[in-house]
Amino acid sequence: MIEPILMGLSLAFFGIYTIVVILAFGFWLLMLKDCLQRPGERFPASGEYDKLIWCLAIFFVHFIGAVLYYFLVYKKDLRGRTTQ
Repeated sequence: MIEPILMGLSLAFFGIYTIVVILAFGFWLLMLKDCLQRPGERFPASGEYDKLIWCLAIFFVHFIGAVLYYFLVYKKDLRGRTTQ
């Protein structure tokens, strides 16, 4: 009696988990693409190796690196471009 309910719940959780993983991977890929295409002078610190450091951080730290890049580089650049 309880097995079909548990089977349905496990399929639902698996579906939700799959969607979350696909969205996280897409976000990671977009941030990596943005970092690779962004000119070096559009990074906040504008250091010589900022682009390399951010690309490596996104690539090796995956989702956490992408989230950090989003808030520390991508979002700041969007705010700076809209106020000018």
